[in-house]
Amino acid sequence: MPTYTRYTAAAAPARRGSLWLRVTKIFVIAVVCFVAVTAGVLIGWLQSTAAQVARNDPQEVQAAKSQLTHAQPGKPLTILVLGSDRRAGQPSLGARSDTLLLVRLDPESGSISMLSVPRDLLVTIPGYGQNKINAAYSFGGAKLALEVTKRLLGVPINDFVDIDFDGFKQVINKLGGAYLMIDRGYYNNTAVTGYASIDINPGYQRLNGAQALDWVRFRHDQNGDFTRIVRQQIFLREMKRELAGSATLTSLPRFLAAMTIISRNVTSDISSLGKLYSVLTLALSLNTDHVYQTHVQGSTPTINGVDYVVATPVQVQAAVHQFLHPVKAPHSVIVAGAPGVSPAAGAASPSPTAKRPKTRRAITDSAYHVAQWRALQAHSHLKLYMPAALPGGLGYDQYRAYAVPTGSGMAKAAVVVGTASQGGFWDVQAIAWTGAPILASPDATRTIAGRSYSLYYDGSHLHMIAWQAGGVAYWVANTLDEELTNHQMLALATSAVRVP
Repeated sequence: MPTYTRYTAAAAPARRGSLWLRVTKIFVIAVVCFVAVTAGVLIGWLQSTAAQVARNDPQEVQAAKSQLTHAQPGKPLTILVLGSDRRAGQPSLGARSDTLLLVRLDPESGSISMLSVPRDLLVTIPGYGQNKINAAYSFGGAKLALEVTKRLLGVPINDFVDIDFDGFKQVINKLGGAYLMIDRGYYNNTAVTGYASIDINPGYQRLNGAQALDWVRFRHDQNGDFTRIVRQQIFLREMKRELAGSATLTSLPRFLAAMTIISRNVTSDISSLGKLYSVLTLALSLNTDHVYQTHVQGSTPTINGVDYVVATPVQVQAAVHQFLHPVKAPHSVIVAGAPGVSPAAGAASPSPTAKRPKTRRAITDSAYHVAQWRALQAHSHLKLYMPAALPGGLGYDQYRAYAVPTGSGMAKAAVVVGTASQGGFWDVQAIAWTGAPILASPDATRTIAGRSYSLYYDGSHLHMIAWQAGGVAYWVANTLDEELTNHQMLALATSAVRVP
C-alpha cells in the first residue's frame, strides 16, 4: 500500500508536467507556423509589389535598361529619380518631368548625396537639338532622359525611378502628411497670374499631399528653379527623417499601404525583391542622418522669349565633383573666440562661460519690434524667445501664432519670419512639441553660455540651431539658400532672450 501511494504521488505531477510541455510545444509550433505563413505571405506580397513597378510600363523599363550600368558589389549605386505629371498606365510621351534628381549611395564613404538638375537647363537632346532638359522625357521617356543626363554629367547611372505627381500626393496622405518647415507665406491665385495656385502659411506644420506637392513645385520666387530644387531636397530630407523615426511595428500597416500606392504609381527597373532588398540594405547601412545636397548652378537668360537656365561646363563639373565628393560640415566653428562648436558628435564643448557673439547693430530691441513679439506671445500662449540683436541687413516680415497636429493632440506654435538682404527668409520657431520630427538626429549638441543647443548642418552651412526650455522647442532656421553665415546663425540663436 505505501508503495502504491508513493507511485500515485510521483505520477500525478509528471502527468501535469507532460501536459504543460505538450501545450507549450503546440503553442510554439503554432507560433512558428503562423510566423512562417505570415513571412511567406509578406515575402510574396513584397515580390508582387516590387514586380508591379515594372508592369506599370514594361516598354519604358525595357528601353531604359539600355542606358543603365550594372552596379558592382561594394561600389557606389546611383539612381535617377524622375518626377513627372504622367498618369499611371499612361505613356510618357508628352508628359513633363518637373524633377530630375540623382541619388548616390556610397558604401565606401558611407554617405548619401543628391544632385538636382534644373528642369529648364539648356542642353542638346539627340535627335531634337537644343531644348530644356525636361523636354527629353517628353520626347523619349526615361530612356532619353537617362541618355541626356549621362551625357551632361558624365556619371554612370545604375537604376531609375519614375514617380507621377498623383502618386506623390497619395503616398503623403497615406503616411498622414509631411511635417515641413515653411520659410514664409506662399500664395498665388491661378485666375490672376496664370501660375499654379498655392496658399500655405509660414512655420513648422503638417502638409497634406496636395499642399506638399504645391510647395515642392513652386518656383516663382527670387531664384526660381534653384529654390524649387532646394525645396525638393528639403522635402526628401525631412521625409527620410520622419520615416526613420516612425519605423516601428505599429506603423507597419501604414507603411505597407504606402508601399502599395507607390507600386501603382512608380515605374522602375528595381522590380525584383532581390534587387529591392539589395538597394534597401545598402541604404540602411549608410549614415542616413546626413544627406549631402547640391545642384547645377547657372545663369537665367531669356532666349527668344523663353526662360532658360544656362550652365557652363565648369559649373556642371563643380556640381558633379561635390556630388561625388560631398562636402561635410567644418570641424570647428569659432564662437566669439571660443572654439569647439563642431558638427562632429562627441567633440569637446566650449566653456559654459563662453561669450555670445557680438552683432553689428541692434534693431530687435526697438519699441516696435518688442511690441510685436509681446503681441505674438500673448496670442500664442507660449513663452517666446527673441534675438536680443540682429546682424546687419536682417529684419522682420511676419508674426504668426497657430497650432500643429502631433498625432496625439494639437501643439501650440508661433513663428516669426525674418528677411535677409539677398531676398531670402529665415525663421524663429517655437512649438510646444519637443518630439517634433525635425529635431531628430542633430549633427552636434553644444553648450554655449549655459544653454544647450542642437546644431543641424547642410554641408558646411549651419541650417538650423535649436534649444528647449519649459517643454517648448525653439529654433532658428536659415534661408532656403543658406544666405545667413554660420556666425549670423549663432548670433541669432545665442543672443535669444525671453520676451519681456
